[in-house]
Amino acid sequence: DNNILIGDFLENGDSRFQKFKLEGSLVSLVCQAPSGEEPDSLDNPVAFCVDDENLWVLDSGMGQLKCFNQQGKLLVVFGQEGMEEGQLLSPADVVFDRHYNLWIADPDNNRLVKWDKDGQTLQVLGINQFDDEEDWLISGTEEGEFDAPQGVTLDQHGNIYVADTGNHRIQKFNPLGEFLMAFGTYGKASGSLYLPSRIAVDENGEIFVSEANGSRIQKFSGEGNFLYQINLPSSAGSIKTFCLDTN
Repeated sequence: DNNILIGDFLENGDSRFQKFKLEGSLVSLVCQAPSGEEPDSLDNPVAFCVDDENLWVLDSGMGQLKCFNQQGKLLVVFGQEGMEEGQLLSPADVVFDRHYNLWIADPDNNRLVKWDKDGQTLQVLGINQFDDEEDWLISGTEEGEFDAPQGVTLDQHGNIYVADTGNHRIQKFNPLGEFLMAFGTYGKASGSLYLPSRIAVDENGEIFVSEANGSRIQKFSGEGNFLYQINLPSSAGSIKTFCLDTN
């Protein structure tokens, strides 16, 4: 409905999600949850998405995905902290695909996971192999491998874009999860990437990227060629997330 949904924190530690019209008037308080480790609480929510009815919140502190209705009632909880199938470790981003499956960036496990709305694992991208010596899942630099990926989005064709943060690059996959391309070189100059963390793709397939603790958004063509960047003043602080409208 072209409304804007914003998550923020209250002084008492509660997490709040409010819906606004484009001109800024309040539509409703969708959900408010206390801070904590109880099932209906939120411990460091970092990202959320919505389907036609419900609010899906990624609880990084608990390694869980929690679904609330628009009256704030908890409906279901998926996942727990860990490295096994169905588990997450400090997850960072979540997005629906066209079939309402959920793609989750799982950076501490160096992978991207696809869950259905019943919490079943459908697919895992990344090495997804345990390192007995280091006691973690292995990171990688090859095509289709990740190092602490923090952002994920899809385009109108269902292609998947991943902010491969530790490798300072963006990777693109088709809807089946097959590798298509990667772009990005380490650096802070225009056209380079330094810890990319959030991505958006417009209807023309052009790609917008922000960086962890950065104050710029860069725009790339669908082939990964640098087009321009938007620099915010240092007084604006760090860009944590952003989105695009139809314009």
